[in-house]
Amino acid sequence: MKRFFAFLFCFVLLSALVSVPALAYTADDGAGNLTETGKDPDTTVNAEGDYINITGLETKINGTVGGDVLGIFTTFTADGLEVGGSMRFVAAQTEIKNVTCRNLTFASADVDIGEGVNARAVVIWAMGKVEFSGVCDTLEIHASEVVIKGEIKNSAKIYADSVKFGSDASVKDITVKSAGKPVMANGNDAVKHFDGALVWEQVNIWKEAFMDLPRVIIYALAGAVIIQLVFSKSTRAASALFKEHPIRFSLSGLFLLLSVPGFAMFMLMLSTEISTALTLVYFAFIEVSQLFAGSVIGARVFPTMNRFLSAIIATTTIAILASLPLVGGVVSLICLMVAFGYFSVTVFPKRAPRQETEIQQ
Repeated sequence: MKRFFAFLFCFVLLSALVSVPALAYTADDGAGNLTETGKDPDTTVNAEGDYINITGLETKINGTVGGDVLGIFTTFTADGLEVGGSMRFVAAQTEIKNVTCRNLTFASADVDIGEGVNARAVVIWAMGKVEFSGVCDTLEIHASEVVIKGEIKNSAKIYADSVKFGSDASVKDITVKSAGKPVMANGNDAVKHFDGALVWEQVNIWKEAFMDLPRVIIYALAGAVIIQLVFSKSTRAASALFKEHPIRFSLSGLFLLLSVPGFAMFMLMLSTEISTALTLVYFAFIEVSQLFAGSVIGARVFPTMNRFLSAIIATTTIAILASLPLVGGVVSLICLMVAFGYFSVTVFPKRAPRQETEIQQ
């Protein structure tokens, strides 16, 4: 679950970095800078300056770019693209081949870096599988599963659950941190195959979780106090609504959690600014969901206790449970349902459980 939130953090950060400069450009500002809306899924680019595609849905680009490529996409494919600067973007699915650039930095779910990709530095955050068949000087990958088939000229660091190397993979100096030992495609020991060029550090997920507890506790303590100082009325209102109809409250939060991304993608066709703002607010809500849910549950479980103390106890307990393997995902999902549940009944007050109760009386 830690990788999930790391991915979300990178998504939000890269989205902000992309959206801010993009708003400064017009369709053609006279300096070779371009801004596209992504309405055409197949685009040939020839820009002297920066090519910025911030609203791509299913986007495929090729051509020549003198500056950087920046964007947010659902599905992003680059084939036959020559970039003078760097590529920085976020996407749900990514496929890149026959591309040259200075640096390649992005966040995605699944990634396929094919042959013909050449970059100085490649940094990837992914939730799923990453397959790398290109050539780079330095490489850093955070993912669930990693397959290396290309060439790493200098050094690399890979953080994943499982790591596999193809028979043609070439590495000079690489460190792998994973729970399972890295292997070759034929199942042989990759550490022995590369004879000292590969160093494996076994990751004990439970040990890492306990080592991370001090940071988690400090985060929970500070967050609980801030939430009470800023949103105490909201947490008390949410606690009252949650007490009356917890199931309906949580299900409405789950519905909103699942439906907002689709609505944000739909808004790409109408307004880039609204879609970007909605996406950033959505992930900001996810980031603070544990803190908000902790205060709500604390007020529900300890109704007569001091609001700061109840929030600290509940938030700290939730944060610790969410950081543990196996149970962390369930706890985090419950927090998301509570946070989005309050938002849903606030935006749609006619459907709030409290008002329905009053009508029945």
